[in-house]
Amino acid sequence: MCFMLIGGRDSFEAGMMLGGHNDDLNGYEAASLEIYPHMRHQPGASIQLPTGPVIPQPGETARCLLLKTFRGNLAGDTIAISEHGVCLMGGENLAVDRNDRAAQADPIVEKGVAGGVRFVALTQSRTARECVERIGRYYTEYGNRFPCAVGVFDAQESWYIEGGGGSTWLAVRVPDDCYLVQSNGYRINEVDWDDTENTLYSPGLREFVIDKGLWDPDTGPFHWARAFGRKFLEEPSTYFYNSRRIWRALNLLSPSAGFSPDLEEYPTFMKPDRPITRQQVMQLLRDYNSDNDFCAFQESGVANEVRPIGVPHCIHSAVTELRRDVPVDLGCVLWSCLSSPLTAPFLPHHYGITEIAPAFLEGSDKCEDSSAYWSFRKLTNLAMTNFSAYSPVVTEVWGKLEGKAASMQSVAEREAAACYNRDPEQAKEILTAFAGALDYEALRTAKQVEDKLHRDIAGGLYRCFAKGSLEW
Repeated sequence: MCFMLIGGRDSFEAGMMLGGHNDDLNGYEAASLEIYPHMRHQPGASIQLPTGPVIPQPGETARCLLLKTFRGNLAGDTIAISEHGVCLMGGENLAVDRNDRAAQADPIVEKGVAGGVRFVALTQSRTARECVERIGRYYTEYGNRFPCAVGVFDAQESWYIEGGGGSTWLAVRVPDDCYLVQSNGYRINEVDWDDTENTLYSPGLREFVIDKGLWDPDTGPFHWARAFGRKFLEEPSTYFYNSRRIWRALNLLSPSAGFSPDLEEYPTFMKPDRPITRQQVMQLLRDYNSDNDFCAFQESGVANEVRPIGVPHCIHSAVTELRRDVPVDLGCVLWSCLSSPLTAPFLPHHYGITEIAPAFLEGSDKCEDSSAYWSFRKLTNLAMTNFSAYSPVVTEVWGKLEGKAASMQSVAEREAAACYNRDPEQAKEILTAFAGALDYEALRTAKQVEDKLHRDIAGGLYRCFAKGSLEW
C-alpha cells in the first residue's frame, strides 16, 4: 500500500521534474540504498525474474542509483534513477482494487512477471516512454501475476501505467501542466483510443473490453477505472480508503478546485495552483491531515480511521529531482528517507556519487545496529508511543538538517559543476563527500534524539502508579 506523485514538465519549479513516493509495507521490511552498475552483456544474455520469466538482455544495461527493500531491486518497490536520467517511482498495488468482473475476464498469470519487471525495463531504456513501452510489452509477452501501477519520468515527460490483469494494461502521458497522484486504486478514467501520442495500451484492448462485457460503446467513452477497479467502493469500511488520500493531495496542491472529501472519483490529472516545489512534495509525503477533521494522530492518542498519506509503517520515502540541461551526475538527486517520513529525514544523494555510507547499504527484517534503516526505525517506533508529544521534537531536528542539506546542496553542486568538464571524477568525489557527511550526521542525530526520548519515557514511568498529587 503506497502513495505516489508525478507530473508534467510545467507543473514543477522551472527547469525541474519531481516525483514523490511512500512505500507502506510492514515496518520491519528494511530499506537501503544501492548503486547498480552499468553492465555489458554477451549475445543471448538474459535475466530471470523471481516469478520465473526469463527476459533477454540488450548489449548494455544502465547504471542506477536506487532505494529498495531488503528483498532486493527485483522485489517491485524500487525507486531508481538511471544513467539516462530516467526515474522509476516504485509501484502501487492495484490488485486490492480490481473488481470481480475484471478478475474473471482477465485472470492473473501465476508464473508471469511481477513488480521486478519494472526495474529490468528501466535498466534497458533511455527514455520514460521507452521504459513504459517495455513494461507493457513484457506484460503482454509473459503475462502479469500482480496488477499494479507505476510512474516513470525523465527530464522532458512523465508516463504512468496500470495493469488491468494478466494481459491487459493501459499507459498515459501526464500533460505538461498537470500532476497525477496515486494511492492503490485505479486512476485512469476516460480513454481516448485515437490519441497514440499520449496513450498506449495492450494489443486488442478495445475489442477485449467489449467482448468481455467490461464496456458498451453505446454508453459513452470507455472508462478504464470503472471497468477494472472500484473494488474498494463495495465495502463501507474501505469506501474512502484510497480516495481521501487523493482528495488530500488535491486539497494541498490545487486548493482552488475546492473538491469535497466525499467524492467517489477525482480527475486523473490536475493543474497545481502554483508550480510544485521539492519542499511541497516532502510535506505532502508527511501529511497526516493535521489541520482538518481527518487528523490521523490526535492529542487524545486515538488514531482517526481515515488513512493519511504519511503513515508510521512506511519503510522508505523518496523525492526524486531531475533538472533539465544539467548533466545527470549533477542534476539528478534521490532524496532518500529510510523509515517513515513522519519521523525520519530526507537525505540527498546525487546520481553521480561513487559510494554510499555502509550503514545505508545494510538492512534486513531483523533489527540491527549496523543498519541506517533500523537507526531511523527505532526512532520512529519511539516517537509513535506519544506522537503528539514527540513528533514536534523529531520534526524540528530533521527540519534543521534538511534545511542545512538544501543550503549545502547548492554549494556542492556549484563546486562540482566548476570542475565537471575538466575532471568529472573530482566532481563526483565532491558530491560523494557531500552525501556522506549528511548521512553520518543524520545517524549521529538519530541516536541523540533516540536517547533523549528514552530518557523522557523513563522519567514518566512513575505515573503508572502515581496517586493524587504525589510527586517523585
